[in-house]
Amino acid sequence: MSFNISASKIDITPKEPLPMAGYITRNNFSSGVLHNIYARGVYVQGEGEILLLSLELIRIDDELYNSIVDLITYNYGIDRDSIHVVATHTHSGPEISLNFWSTLHINEDIAEKIKNYRTLLLERINQLVSQIVGTTSRSGLYVGKSPIENVASNRIDPSGPVDNEAILMFAHSDSKKKFLAINYACHPTVLPASNTYISGDLAGVTSIILEEKYKCPALYLNGAAGNISTRHTRKGQNIEALVELAKRIAYSVSKVIESDKLVKLSEPRISNDYVEITVRLKNVEKILERLLSIKEDIVKKLEALKSSGAPHGEIRRLESVLEGIKSLMYKYREFRSRTLSFKIRYCVLGDKVLAIFFPGEAFIEYQLEAKKNSVYDYLAFIGYADGYIGYIPYNVEAYQAVNGIYYEEIVSLVEPEDREKIMEKIIDIASGRI
Repeated sequence: MSFNISASKIDITPKEPLPMAGYITRNNFSSGVLHNIYARGVYVQGEGEILLLSLELIRIDDELYNSIVDLITYNYGIDRDSIHVVATHTHSGPEISLNFWSTLHINEDIAEKIKNYRTLLLERINQLVSQIVGTTSRSGLYVGKSPIENVASNRIDPSGPVDNEAILMFAHSDSKKKFLAINYACHPTVLPASNTYISGDLAGVTSIILEEKYKCPALYLNGAAGNISTRHTRKGQNIEALVELAKRIAYSVSKVIESDKLVKLSEPRISNDYVEITVRLKNVEKILERLLSIKEDIVKKLEALKSSGAPHGEIRRLESVLEGIKSLMYKYREFRSRTLSFKIRYCVLGDKVLAIFFPGEAFIEYQLEAKKNSVYDYLAFIGYADGYIGYIPYNVEAYQAVNGIYYEEIVSLVEPEDREKIMEKIIDIASGRI
């Protein structure tokens, strides 16, 4: 059996300098373009449908997600539960959020620039969807697994868990390759906070390499990368290190594709659904107390550095951290909610593939437990998807024993006790109990 499939990509590189997202220690506007950034789309029809959009951006917050889904539903009649919008999580792209989730505080002038870019983004996404909806053709859909070594590392605990398995999806007919998708959990942050050039970073360069080889859109779908990055595997934070790691991923993926180990899906069924969860949020005053303590510590270190005649670069680095902490404190003072409700969406393809779309930065433990309990041969845990709720750490005590209080726990909004509810729902989805 075959699916009807189409795919394409479109450039979403900003036309003007914009504030960059991802690093709280960076308050610069973009100063140029290292790599153009793209939105990639795949539309699959069978007994059901799925439209998957992958954007080379930092996040897809709820406001942006709803704007995109409303646009597509209105213009193309696709059921909103069949639409999934994910971010690669590049930290070398433009700020996209106008709300609490913006990396730094947004004033009115900056907000206007972001609104203009979001207008451009929606226009480009509309163009992308118009290219792929209504132009599908029969194709085989294949899935597989690829080991990827020496790229991802646990950035909080170097000996902590990682998932070195990538889930692959490849669509082609006898005459044409349609798309390639890679689901691999890793913060794509090789380029440093000092970088002010637009780039898709690790995810974007990996896609570029694979697109050059296979002549079809290559979607990088990040995973539960909240505590996973290249921190302990990269040789530097420069172009050479970036390309080396991207080639390592691309080589591993290509090796599996060309070894003929992919499995063709024989059942063209597609079903989309979701579970909704309500969790308690932390007392924001406690977060502010911790941030204040960190701020005071940094101020003391700065005074000591300045009095000792330390290098300007070292002083400037701490000053940037201090600016980031002040911005975080400003945002948290505006936060008033006590509970949070959100949806975890998922899609089942045939009887072999489950894709879980998680709206935030889950720690890798959630992904590993989902795979451990899965009744499906292939489970793709896709993070930064269909909304955004921030970091969702796990196993807090173990990480604190190794590293003390860590950034991801400080800024996470969800009460630690309620994270078990999230884990239980994810396992319910993976095990087929829902």
